[in-house]
Formats: sequence, C-alpha cells, structure tokens
Amino acid sequence: DSDVPQFSTVWFLPVAALGLCIAAALLDDLLPGRWTPTAAGVAYMVIRVLTVLLLATLGFSLTVIPPVAIALLMVGVFASRPLGFRLVTLGVISPLIWWPFLRIQASVTTVVPLSQLPAAVMLGAGAGLLVAIAHGDIRAPRLPGTLVKTTVMVAIVAASIGGTSERVWAHDPGQGEHVREGQLTVDRHGVQATVAATFSSPCGELRAVRTVARRAGQTLTGTLYKDKSTTCEFAGSIKGLNAGRWFVYAEMRVADGRHLEMWLPVKEGERATADRSLYAAPGSTSNTTKNLAGGSLLIVVVALFVTCLRLGRRAGATAVA
Repeated sequence: DSDVPQFSTVWFLPVAALGLCIAAALLDDLLPGRWTPTAAGVAYMVIRVLTVLLLATLGFSLTVIPPVAIALLMVGVFASRPLGFRLVTLGVISPLIWWPFLRIQASVTTVVPLSQLPAAVMLGAGAGLLVAIAHGDIRAPRLPGTLVKTTVMVAIVAASIGGTSERVWAHDPGQGEHVREGQLTVDRHGVQATVAATFSSPCGELRAVRTVARRAGQTLTGTLYKDKSTTCEFAGSIKGLNAGRWFVYAEMRVADGRHLEMWLPVKEGERATADRSLYAAPGSTSNTTKNLAGGSLLIVVVALFVTCLRLGRRAGATAVA
C-alpha cells in the first residue's frame, strides 16, 4: 500500500478481496468461531495503526490502514450460510467497503477510480468463487486433463509474447554500479519540478543529458544543463507532473559512454535534498525472460495457496473428528 500504484489500479481491490477470502477460509478451518475473522481483522488493523505511528515517528512515508475488520464482519453476519456463499459474498462486499477508505487516505495509498469499482466488485466475486473452489466448498466442473495442461501452456506462452509490449506498472528505482556521490535537490511546485545536482571537484567528465520523472508506468522528460560558471553544478526542470509521488532523475553520461543517473522521490509542494549515489544504470533485460520467470513463479504461488487451503480444510476436519 503506497501512493505509487505498483500495478494497474483495476486489480487493487480484487487482490485485496482475494487475500481476505483466503484468510477467511483458513480461519474457518483452524480457528473456528463465528466472530473469529472479525477479531483477526481488528488485530490486524491495530498492527497497522501501530505501524503507521512507528513510521511517522521515524520520519518515513506512511501507509494505509485497511478496513479488514469491517469486511470480515460480514463473515460472522452470514455464519449460518455455507462457507462458499460467505466467501463469494465477502469478495463482492469487500471492494465496496475498501474503496471509500482509499479515498479518505488518498495521500498514502493507491486511489481506485470510481469507474473501476463495478469491475472490482465482479472480479472480487470471482476471487471469492476461486477460493471456494480451491478450498473444496464448491465443486468445479471437470475438464479433461489434456485441455487443462494445454490451456496453462498457452497462457504462459501468450504472457511471454504479449508481455513484451506491456507497460510496466511497478517502479522500483534500480541501483547500478556506484560511480560517485553528489547532492541532489528537487523542488516541486504543482506540475513542475526543478532539479539541481552538485558534485565535488574534479567532475569535468560529467555531461548533462536530461531530467526524467517516473510514476507507475508514466515517464516524463525535461532539460538538464551544466552551469557554465562551474564544472560541478547541474540544473534543470521538468513539467507535467500530476498528483502523487514521483521519482525524479538527473541523467548524465561520461566519456566512455556510460549512462549515469541519480534520483529522489517528491510529492506536491515538497522540496527534497539529499546526498545520493550517481550510478551506472543497469542494462535492460529481455521482457520474454522476465514474463516466463514471472509466469512460472505465479504458478508456484497459486499451487502453494491451493495446497494451504486444502491442508487447512483437512486439519479442520481432523480436529472436528
């Protein structure tokens, strides 16, 4: 949870619903009780409140306090109904409960547009249904084994090929080989940010390239110049920044052709100054390789979740017996 979306916002609430449904199913097996899910939700919210207080005390950026207790309250309300029904209901209701909390805490979390809420509700229902099937509460229609294997392989290949042109939503500013250290200042006012970078002498080998601002798949570029009166000061600006936290870069190069960069995160009306590493940006890697590795890892994670749900159901049945 941050104010920089890590993936397309249409998936934010369905992913939250999926996590809640998995938790509700495991709690139903391992800690049975009508209000146990609600109690677990309250405990989790208390932990998040304490986390926010700690982050604020240490001067770090904050995180959202999710309304998991309110959502899990629905599991207790419908305790007389089969678990499959409760999971699908939780998947439908949780996006509706979660959405206004994101709006209230917009400065520290991803905000989902209202236009995406209907899709989130439908995907949340699908998440609840998938958990109910994986848990064994709803029997899925039997498909031929060959069809299932073929579908999985086609999906992996399609993801690896089609993903080469996909926009990357996550943004984790990478670090490469450290070249030297300098002081970077970013002063942001509305849609514009000014950038200043200062280094100790000698630094005549540094050449200005540009300024760049990145946020959740968006990339903006601006100007960067070396101050004519000194060889170690650079200044530039960039326009077009909308709401939220942006990662602002100063990009340079040296005589051997290496591309160098340094960056700072800034929010609206913020002026940030820090000693930062000027590093050689790592080269790009194959998107096909990334997508194949990511797809394989996703299959492993799904298999682990299904295994945990089935083991939880078995453990609950053994305890009752």
